Amino acid sequence: MKTLHLTNAWHETSGGIATFYRALMEQANQRGHEIRLVVPGESDCIEDVGTFGRIYHVKAAPALFNSKYRMIYPSQFLSAGNKLQNILARERPDVVEICDKYTLNYLGGLLRMKLLQGVDFRPVVVGLAASAWMTIFAAIWLMFLWHRNSVPGICGGFTFLFSTITLQTQSTQPRN
Repeated sequence: MKTLHLTNAWHETSGGIATFYRALMEQANQRGHEIRLVVPGESDCIEDVGTFGRIYHVKAAPALFNSKYRMIYPSQFLSAGNKLQNILARERPDVVEICDKYTLNYLGGLLRMKLLQGVDFRPVVVGLAASAWMTIFAAIWLMFLWHRNSVPGICGGFTFLFSTITLQTQSTQPRN
């Protein structure tokens, strides 16, 4: 089985999420499971981690509130032939796990519904909620925008659709 994981919560010295993925890659290498990680970076590059792991750094813009982090935005995966779609098509993972609440979460719904032109398969998609505070902040922010009528109804419908077809898990312990 091959898994592919995507997150925006990554930079070279970041803490919790990066620690989690490094430990996951170490376990995958020990067990002989292919694992891929896609993270935003200053430039495009590929980093092999052991025999079975690989990190794809995708050139991305600095994050709005913390320039140490970078963000992969929907514009980087919506058009046919882009880097993310090429990685997905080349790797053809059995499972895609998305750890993001702001920009990458929409990718999960598009994958499950086979709406990406450059991706001709339908992997299992899992969403990882990494931080309770991020969840609370995102919910409050969306409610604020909704009550100010800043979020069109269609956007709320798509957000609901995408969030209902992804699975949120709290477990970070690898299973045997």
